[in-house]
Amino acid sequence: MGAFEFARANIVRNPAQFTFFVSRPGFDAEPQSLYISNSGAGLLNWKITCGCNWLGADPNSGSSTASPDEVLLTTDTSSLTRGSYSCQLTISSPDAANTPQTVQVDLNIIIKADFDADGDVDLVDFGVFVLAWLTAQGQEGYNLVCDIAEPYDFIDEADLAAFAENWLYQ
Repeated sequence: MGAFEFARANIVRNPAQFTFFVSRPGFDAEPQSLYISNSGAGLLNWKITCGCNWLGADPNSGSSTASPDEVLLTTDTSSLTRGSYSCQLTISSPDAANTPQTVQVDLNIIIKADFDADGDVDLVDFGVFVLAWLTAQGQEGYNLVCDIAEPYDFIDEADLAAFAENWLYQ
């Protein structure tokens, strides 16, 4: 690396990977924060480009010195179905010696109470839930997939309430 490159800006992104979980299509995940800063010299003028239509970044451009800029990442699952999705954000800057930098973003859309993974919450799922009712981790009958609400490690009323929220979803 030459002396010129030491005098240039450097993109720092934190974290470098995100995972969003959504309980069903059409529901959006809680936003998460990406921080962009400059570990080099001068001003870092950065821009974010996104390779998918379900992920938003606000703001999608900015200028940074040493202090980190916060970028809010949001999801829009209105056109998606149940499953796993991946996307890559690219942070680029004509000022940076290490341009571009990427951020991996994964989105998982699950139906919390669809224990048999057939796309709906019905009596079959309720039967699975009933067999695990009032069991704790380590006890006979405990089923990890039925432990869908805090406190975890015990199948109780909180899990039943989460199950009821998804009842007859298809």
